[in-house]
Amino acid sequence: MATKAKKAVPAVPAVPTVSELTVVESNFHTYYGDMIGTESQVSNLVIYNHLLDSNILPAQICSPKSSNESMFTKEGWDRNIEIFHANQHPNIRDWFKPKWDDVEDGGKHVDGSYWFKNTSGLKTDDYRECNKANHTALKKRASDKISNLQKGYNGYLANERIRFKEKCVADDIDPVQAERDHKVFGQLAADEKELSGAVKSKNTPLAKLAKAVQTEAKAIGRLVGAQSKSEDDKGNDSILFDDDIRDLVPTELITLLEDQRAQCETFSKAMVAFDLDPDVQDKIGKYTTV
Repeated sequence: MATKAKKAVPAVPAVPTVSELTVVESNFHTYYGDMIGTESQVSNLVIYNHLLDSNILPAQICSPKSSNESMFTKEGWDRNIEIFHANQHPNIRDWFKPKWDDVEDGGKHVDGSYWFKNTSGLKTDDYRECNKANHTALKKRASDKISNLQKGYNGYLANERIRFKEKCVADDIDPVQAERDHKVFGQLAADEKELSGAVKSKNTPLAKLAKAVQTEAKAIGRLVGAQSKSEDDKGNDSILFDDDIRDLVPTELITLLEDQRAQCETFSKAMVAFDLDPDVQDKIGKYTTV
């Protein structure tokens, strides 16, 4: 019986170029302003849809200072902060300035009440009082809002990946290959595979043995030093050569510990030197030292 052929995987738009990212950033600001102004989950969803449609990865939702992969330019990131502050309560907008030193000494609110600059004072629940604690908290909230958006986007993508695979199955498209070809879902899957491989490599028998040997060598190093030193130098970083007890420590104990330390080093060098067959490595891993 002939096997039914899978349909071709639909084409996926390429990763956005720099000029395209400018448009993505501009549209993001529009949606972000709506979200901050309304605190609406619907607005959040509009942003998430926009980011996915633009093939933006969660790691790109960050300050350009923290990553070259950021979707934001410096000006665009500053605009995010401006949008946040522009959508705060009028009583906050009356006094807030990006730098505390630029905040005026006092003034009159639109509602007729007055405010005064307080260099001390405690943070308030509504952040409306003009004091340094509220100013610091507002600046942090402006950055945290983007970080929280990144976390929310991660959760959104987890659900969308499931829907994407379900649709592939319904359309008789290979979901594995389709996800691999998708610019966002494919990268997320690749990152998960890499992370899984890194975790797995740390849990192999040889990796655990290497860690145990290194732990033993470090423990001995704390007692007699990490490597052979002159008697005068050992007292600087080893417990048994401390001036308070060095004369009370049996020479035989020092010798035994130093011999064991040397054996750990010799053993590790020999284990690292082994060129194991790939099939063997697949079963027991590799002996690696840091």
